[in-house]
Formats: sequence, C-alpha cells, structure tokens
Amino acid sequence: MENKHKIILPLSFISIIFIIGIGLFFSINYYNINLSKAQDYIKSENSVVATFIDDYFKELIHFAETFAKDKDFINAGFSRESEKKVLEVLKNYQNSNKNIAYIYTGYKNKKIVINDWEVPEGYDPTIRPWYLEGIKNPKTVYIGTPYKEYKTKAWLISTGKALINENNEVVGVLSIDCSISQFVNLINAEISYNTGQTFVVNKEGTIILHKNLENINKKFMFDLKAFDKQKDLIKTSINSKNYYVAYTKLSSTGWYIITTVETSEVIAPVIKGVISYSLISLALLIAFVILQSILISNIRLKALVKKRTKELEEKNKKIMDSIFYAKNIQNSILPSENTLKKNFKDFFVFWKPTNIVGGDFYWFKEKEDGSFYIAVVDCTGHGVPGALMTMTANSLLNRIIDDTNIKEPSKILSELNGLFKKTINSNSTDYRIDDGLEIGLCYISSDKSELVYSGAGISLYYAHNDEVIRIKADNKGIGYKRSKDDYIFKEHIIEIKENMTFYMSSDGYEDQNNPEGKRFGRKNFINLIKKVSGEPMTIQKKNFEECINKYMAGEDQRDDITIIGFKLK
Repeated sequence: MENKHKIILPLSFISIIFIIGIGLFFSINYYNINLSKAQDYIKSENSVVATFIDDYFKELIHFAETFAKDKDFINAGFSRESEKKVLEVLKNYQNSNKNIAYIYTGYKNKKIVINDWEVPEGYDPTIRPWYLEGIKNPKTVYIGTPYKEYKTKAWLISTGKALINENNEVVGVLSIDCSISQFVNLINAEISYNTGQTFVVNKEGTIILHKNLENINKKFMFDLKAFDKQKDLIKTSINSKNYYVAYTKLSSTGWYIITTVETSEVIAPVIKGVISYSLISLALLIAFVILQSILISNIRLKALVKKRTKELEEKNKKIMDSIFYAKNIQNSILPSENTLKKNFKDFFVFWKPTNIVGGDFYWFKEKEDGSFYIAVVDCTGHGVPGALMTMTANSLLNRIIDDTNIKEPSKILSELNGLFKKTINSNSTDYRIDDGLEIGLCYISSDKSELVYSGAGISLYYAHNDEVIRIKADNKGIGYKRSKDDYIFKEHIIEIKENMTFYMSSDGYEDQNNPEGKRFGRKNFINLIKKVSGEPMTIQKKNFEECINKYMAGEDQRDDITIIGFKLK
C-alpha cells in the first residue's frame, strides 16, 4: 500500500502539470485561431466591397474605352445621324445600369449629346470639369472625384474618356455620372463590428466613398505608403487608438478600399473565449484534484479498514476460541447421555443456548442408594456471563448433595439460595448487580415409585392418560437480593406410574417470539406436550425442535432454551 502512495502522488503531480499544460495549449491555440478568424473576416469583408467596386468601374471603363473608339460617338457632335445612334446607345446603357444618373458626350464645338436633359442656353461643355479632365490625359479613362449635382444635390462621380478622331485630334469627351449611394449603402452594410468602417480612397489619398458623406473629398488620415501590398491587413495606431486595417488596391482605378476596426473590439470576444477555456480548465483541474483526494482517501481508508478488520478477526478468533473452550467446560458439567440412559427408561434433552454457551443447564446427581436428582436451571444472563453463573450453581448443588445430609428438594433449594447469595455476595451492599437463578428440582426414589418435586420459577409437567398436569413452581427466585433467606419451598410428591412422562423447561421456549412479536406461551407448550407425550422421547425432541423453529420463522432466538423430558417406567 505504501508503494501505491509513492506512485499516486507523483502521478497526481504529473497529471496536474499535464492538465495545466493542456489548458494553456488550448487557450493559446484558441486565441491564435479566433484572432486569425477575426482578421480574416475583416479582410474578407474588405475584399467583398473591393470586388464589387472594382467590377463596377471595370465595366464603366470598358464601356468608355469601347465607345470612345466608335465613329458615331466621335462624330455625334457633328452628325445628326451619328447623334441619333449615340442617343439610342446611351439610353439603352443607362437603362441597363440604374446607378447611372447621366451619360453624355460633349464636343469641342460646344455640342452636348444627352437624353432627357434640356440643355440650358449658352451651356458650354468644354469648360466643365468632366470635359477638362477628359482632355487632360486623352488616351486614358479618367475617374473624377465625387461632386454634388447642382439640381438634385445627389453625390455623383464621373468616369470619362476623350473622343479622338482618325486624325488623332480630341474632338470631345464621353462622360458617365454615377450615383455613389449604392456604394455607400454597401460599405455601410458589410462590416458587423461597431467600430468598423470602410473607406474608398483614391491614389491621392482623398476619400471617395464613406458612410459619412461629410468625409467625402477629405484627406484620409492615414499614410497610404503603409500599404505595400495589393491587399492585406496591418495593425496600426490612428489618433491614439489601435486598429486593424484591411486594405485592397483596385486594379481598375488605383483606389484603395480600406476597412478599419478598433483592435479592442476584435480582441475582446477572443479574450472572453480564452477566459472561458481557462475557467473550464481550472474547473477540470479542481475536479481532478478533488477526485485524486477522494481516491487517496479511499485507498488510505481501505487500508485502515483492512488493518482494523484483520485486528478484529484476530481478536474475534481469540474470543471465539475462548468461548468454544468455555463451551467444553460447560459441557463437562452436564450429565452424560450414558448416565441418563442408565437411570431413565426414556428421555430427551433439548438444550440450545442463545449463544455458544448460555445461562441454562441441566443437572443430575445420583446418590449411593440409587435415588437421584434431576434439575433444570436457568441462571441470569446469557453467553459467557450466564455460563459463569451455571458453573457456580452446578458447584453449589454438588456441594449440597456431597457435603450435607439434605435430601429433600425443598431444603436443597433453600440451602442453594443461602449459599448462592453468599457466593456472589448478593447481600453485600458493594455488590450492586442482582443475579440469581430459577430451578426445577426432582428427586426420584431408588425404586422409582415416587417423584418429589420442588421448584423455584421452573414448573414440572407430567402427562398421563392423555392429560397434562402442571405442578406450579414457587414464585421465588434463588440467590436474588429479594430472595428471603428463610423461605421454605413447597414440595410435591407424585406417584410414578407406567408410561408417565415428565417435563421441565426453562422459560426460553415459552418466551420465544414469532415474526409478529407474539410469545409461544404456556398454553401452546402444554398442548404440545399433550400432542407428543405418547411418542418415544427422541420423536418428542424432534417435535419440540421443529415446532419452535417453525414458530420462530427465522426470528432470532431471544433466550436460552432447555427442556428435559423423561420417563421412569
């Protein structure tokens, strides 16, 4: 068992370290994985916005580049036929793209070709910003900065391309004015972080799109030089706050789609998860420690129980050895079967102590003239204490017969009363325990013609001619403090006849309870004698045993049982 303790304690320590290690591993792993997921989410949302805007403007650029080369677009400012065709194309394209507010062409001769717009008198397209932007770099598509349309006040952004004729001469500009409301709605809807916001910034660092329209055309607060890749995510500080900044550079326009989220909002749920993992790990660790404590306690308790059990077994063995030896001693005072056979025509003895030894015994003493005594004695106490009392009572009875000339049973009981009280000091005030005995004593004359009975608490029964007679004992005990020293016991003389059977019994048989707690009782005892008295004594003994066992029905025996039955003629 000590070896087990030596193994369990190091294993427990290793297990605790292992659990702590596992807890740290999963907490760190959880932190890294979920932070990476959060960063990927920000990059993903940024990429969605970027893809949409990039695709949209790629289409516009493609349209501008394609139709800027078309002869009708080049000549529409100078040819009525080309103008009609261009108006039709512009109308169809505008209908297919609801985001387009205006699409038109302006020419160096101040002609403007446009659907559903009444050209103000004196309107000169060649001085308009979109025209000037278009001719600034005529070979490339330009995308302007947002502006407010002067009638509707809606924010628009122009995409345009110069119209160049076959002589490589710029004759006009194609311009497409798109509303930015759809893009603003998109960047407002995509990111789910409270502190998240998306900016569209042009190459010059001017904000093109933002959910707060007041920021449009203002300088972005962050140096675009930090974005050294086409798209990625960086962690940086803006106005004393830490941000994760995802960015994508659009290949179509050269713009940057920038999404910012405060670092604290990104990390907070991750830290919360780590704390949850740590608490779970801590709970597991506590549970493990408790289980280990219970296990160790159980092992120690089991060892202690085993040790105590072994000690109890050893002590119990010593006690039982002593009791079995006491049984041999007690058996040695009982008359032998041969002695009884020699003096009785037939007999049985039903002696069943509650424990291995008991306070009941039966006594036989033969005198030189052939007469003899037979008695049943019930001493106070059961087990070893009762057995000690039987040894005392047996010794005193033998002493009375051997050392005195007292013959009469009544006088023997009186003498026994006095000697017993002296022996156990029952008259002494120092002796506080009130012990004594009950006895039924019979004297049988040598010719077996008569039986003289005297009883102290144990009656004599005899059966003859289907009748059972009870000779009631005196209601006086032997040796008790209250037992009078000069009490004279009654004597009863019975003429012995053929087939007359006699019985004496301690109160253990009659007092035995059944499972309902009801005593067997004297009436049943007498009826049983009446029922079996005609049978041989061995059969009678068997009936007495079977009857009381059936009555007990598994109940514990509550007192020592002694019955002797005998037949003299």
